[in-house]
Amino acid sequence: MLERDFKVDGKSVEFALVLPNSKRLPIDSKWTAADLVERLDKSTGVDAEDRLIAEIERAVVAKASEVAKYRNPATTTDIGIAAVPDSVYRVCLKAHLQAYEQWSVLIVPYSMVAPYLLAFYSIHMKYGQALEVSNLQAYLSVIDQELKIIDGDLEGRIKEAGTRANNAYESIKNALARIRMSAENLKSPSMDIMEPTDIAPREKEAEKSWWATAQS
Repeated sequence: MLERDFKVDGKSVEFALVLPNSKRLPIDSKWTAADLVERLDKSTGVDAEDRLIAEIERAVVAKASEVAKYRNPATTTDIGIAAVPDSVYRVCLKAHLQAYEQWSVLIVPYSMVAPYLLAFYSIHMKYGQALEVSNLQAYLSVIDQELKIIDGDLEGRIKEAGTRANNAYESIKNALARIRMSAENLKSPSMDIMEPTDIAPREKEAEKSWWATAQS
């Protein structure tokens, strides 16, 4: 599903692809340097063409830097998409790589935006359950804290036994419950683990739904 004017840190991105985990893929298709392409079409000298191509590439990289501002690890993917006219995409020699290396933004020609987004959504449906580093660190931190509690009880209250053993027992049970919950989150941060045969029908239905929405 495509969302218009999605807000990221107070800034509005033109489009956003809503992914199954509710994160957004920011997409911007505005191109304001149309005059450069027109001048390139009319140019006759090689030197003039080279200068115009260099200007176009700088404009593409500048566009990528703008799209990069629409990313936020909490709400968006770690990459963005800058859609440009096909005539611009064709003359770029280095801007594609530079935009990705510097800004983690993919340059996509207008004619390929729809199939690219459909492929991106389909891949995310199949492999998007991979755990994010930020979530992994948070869950491992919880596990580490709870293990320290268990160690403290084992070396302290349980070692002394007696009437204090019951209190330690309850404390350890609670700590273990929290560890189990964190472990479950590590297995699947957004949904229950399903067998591949169960996932496939849902993937296909979601893809059909997204494609119908994008076409409307």
